[in-house]
Amino acid sequence: MRATKVALLSMMLLILGLLLAGCVTTTADGVQLQPLAGGNGGDPAAALGIDSAAYVILDLERSGGIAGLAERAQLFLDGHVLLERRDQEPAVFQLSAAEQAQLSAALDAADFYRNAAQTAPPTKAIPDAFQYRIRRRGVLLQGEVLTQDGSAPAWLQPLLPLLTNLLLTPDPTRLQPLPPPASAVTATVALSQTAAAPSATEAPSIVVLEYVRSQPGAELRALVNLDRSYSLAGAGRVVEGELTREEMATLTRLVERADLRGHAGDYTPAEPCADCVTYTVTYRNLLGGATVRGQAGALPEWFQTLASALEETFSDAELAAAPALTPSPALTATVAATDTTSLATPAPPAATPTAPAPAAAFSVATLLSELADAGAQVQVTPGRITKPYLSVPGVVVRVDGQPVQLFEYADAAALGADVATLAPNAGSIAGIPLTWAAAPHFWRQDGLLALAVSNDQALVELLSRVLGPQFAGR
Repeated sequence: MRATKVALLSMMLLILGLLLAGCVTTTADGVQLQPLAGGNGGDPAAALGIDSAAYVILDLERSGGIAGLAERAQLFLDGHVLLERRDQEPAVFQLSAAEQAQLSAALDAADFYRNAAQTAPPTKAIPDAFQYRIRRRGVLLQGEVLTQDGSAPAWLQPLLPLLTNLLLTPDPTRLQPLPPPASAVTATVALSQTAAAPSATEAPSIVVLEYVRSQPGAELRALVNLDRSYSLAGAGRVVEGELTREEMATLTRLVERADLRGHAGDYTPAEPCADCVTYTVTYRNLLGGATVRGQAGALPEWFQTLASALEETFSDAELAAAPALTPSPALTATVAATDTTSLATPAPPAATPTAPAPAAAFSVATLLSELADAGAQVQVTPGRITKPYLSVPGVVVRVDGQPVQLFEYADAAALGADVATLAPNAGSIAGIPLTWAAAPHFWRQDGLLALAVSNDQALVELLSRVLGPQFAGR
């Protein structure tokens, strides 16, 4: 018994030293390992006997769908990912420091360990839906959750696009063959294609400011590091940048003036507001850290000033315009009623004065504009979807609250080739039976394919008015 107590005490003292070294972090429930996001000064995990290149901190599996998809991504402590897909050779790629930080922050914000322990697995599989298994591993903590598209709990929904895009659908140019066992991965340097080793004079990548703007179906998160680098995450994408010294100084003065330590707490309206925008700001300095959280409409003047400045500094426009580290065709821009430009391809060059302008192809943006003109409420959800029997990824939009899947092709011929074997009643494609939770409805116009699985006749009539009669379905 005494030896056990001594061992436990020794381990806790060791973990305390590692906390100070920055390898692990405390949570509400204990201690967990963090990815080595651009560390400066060795690998403290080695003191625990942990090989950062062999220690898995996140394991994501996605399976199901009509064709029985099976893929798995394992994130290791040193930031590299092992990606395995059925009938394909395993591959590895390296997450950047910003991508690692965004994943860690999103998991912490979702209170993953606590919520995973309280979330029961689905009791019934949803046809034509992907199933997910997510496992997170720390030093003293481990958590696992099973879920599926269409029934994921609210706390997990903002996480799925980020996890899926970063870990399961990386840019193909970043993938490298899995090294043979004799030359197993031992460091991040050999895999990294984007991050250079920090110089001795650089400030460490320690997050000093975290800003989150969230509302149902959308979330934007900004992380600002001590070295003035920052990253934005939203709609399953992560982009990086660097503040100038003047911008960093202005931002620091702004949050210092707000006195977050004195104002720490929640600022919410007396009546609950499910649709209101919520702002969360966490600031860390030498005196410690503090978090304030509030909803639009209930923010005191100092909080409104802070939120407005941060919203202007870290905007959706930058996230949408900047090149993403991982490809994602998710729609992030507001669709104007007059916008008929394809979101999948560049706009055609302007016509010469002597030739008539070519007719714009019917696109996702066109459909959303016409639905809005018809009085429908339309909302684009983050992330992308794939179908094993379609060659292009798609997006999900909500039309009056109901999901509609949209797939944009280069032209009508490419679309036609994909659906040539679709049965008129949508009961099969290429001889593979299709199972639906409700009545399926397929429409197409130019290179746009729309699918609604719904028994709501009003929705079917609305889409038919805009897209024409369905060409397959019930």
